Amino acid sequence: MAVCDRGYGRALRGIRRPDLDRRGSAGGALAGGVIVRLRDARQAVPAGLVAVYPAMHPNGQQPDELFAADDPFRYVPLNYAGSVEALRDPVAFPGMGSMQGFPRSFVVVCENDFLRPSVERFVTQLQDAGVPVERWFEPDAMHGHLNDPSHPEAVRTLAGLAEWIGAGSDR
Repeated sequence: MAVCDRGYGRALRGIRRPDLDRRGSAGGALAGGVIVRLRDARQAVPAGLVAVYPAMHPNGQQPDELFAADDPFRYVPLNYAGSVEALRDPVAFPGMGSMQGFPRSFVVVCENDFLRPSVERFVTQLQDAGVPVERWFEPDAMHGHLNDPSHPEAVRTLAGLAEWIGAGSDR
């Protein structure tokens, strides 16, 4: 995680901290993109990936398609990636590439998340690549439920994450 923090910090040089919102599903894509870059450069990747309701594909509702004409959010990934071509770039959207070389992962899937199809697909991609993955399913939770850490769903998710991190420290 420290590697991701340093990479994220470098990417944000010159941006005033009050302008930052570190919450949200783009964090999973950013962390995954750092792993893709490190892996492809044959550098060490972090020991683990935590992806909480991540945006790993440009089309969260239909991960096999870049756009859905009727999706009111279809311009969000385009704005994030910068171009239509970049929507296919696994650095921007890790689910668009290979999961080979990814570290063990903890992925939170929320029952009522509009990105759930993408998150479920990402879990399957990790499993298919032989990556040890903990799929943490949070019933009744919506996208962004960790924004209120006192909420019962958030408490359960954070407890599961703490247990997963603790299990990894034994390795």
